[in-house]
Amino acid sequence: MSARGLSKIQKPQGASDALRSLFLHFGFSAAMMGLLEGVSPGFVFVDDLAQPRTGIASTAEGVYLVGDDQDPEARDAVRITFAHELLNGRSLVKNSTAIYLSVSPEAWAVHLGLLAPRQEIHPTRRHHYLCTSRPSDWRPYVPKGYCVRALDRELLERCDVHDLLAHQLPIGRLWGSVDRLLDQAVGFAALKNGQIVSWCTPDCIGGGRIDFACTTLPDHRRKGLASSVTAASVEAALGRGFAAAGWMCAASNTASWKTAERVGFVRQSSFNEYFFRANPKRQSASR
Repeated sequence: MSARGLSKIQKPQGASDALRSLFLHFGFSAAMMGLLEGVSPGFVFVDDLAQPRTGIASTAEGVYLVGDDQDPEARDAVRITFAHELLNGRSLVKNSTAIYLSVSPEAWAVHLGLLAPRQEIHPTRRHHYLCTSRPSDWRPYVPKGYCVRALDRELLERCDVHDLLAHQLPIGRLWGSVDRLLDQAVGFAALKNGQIVSWCTPDCIGGGRIDFACTTLPDHRRKGLASSVTAASVEAALGRGFAAAGWMCAASNTASWKTAERVGFVRQSSFNEYFFRANPKRQSASR
């Protein structure tokens, strides 16, 4: 184990069976699986390359920590890795200013104050869903005045669409390019008068699955648009050969998980996630 923390694996897509076993608890995450397969972006840090016992994976869906929370050496290495790689935003994938952390075992939660000193930590219960069956036909339920269409090149390269989706779908960070996104994933949007008002975008792929996230602008909610764009995305994804579509949301986000269930997603599990801010400027200055 490095005095500066856990060692960074340069090519996690060549993951050994030992590395896959280490993160097995987080197999519900398509981003975690995709990172180890080399099809989704991220970073992996471990204590031992050959026989890892402690590890951190930073993925498109969040950060995953696994290891022996009772081992002082492991806790210190994790603390150093957080300070040098995560709290400064350097090794975060989707958002360089926020950390969404899941841990195994859950006992790691009592050490979060050590890992993120001076940070306010917010625990959240989250649900994980999968859909493996083609949704019911969504087309008759698109409200009058709206149209639902694929997130194709013309839409994705429109400046107004790019700006609107930038937080949820940072194409460069998640997919590398529009070409790669269109080649490997799918997504749909609802438009009114040519303007995008609801969208379901792909977060990541991995393990034969694709995970989606959905947003609808406030003035266009409660019209069934979220269900329509999500159902269209799932239909297209299963038609392209994905074994399942995934969905994650806060347990408190009733609108989100009810949308998922209306489309045909089935809850698989629930888990704890801990949110806190990264601080790139302060951490970079301290190095």
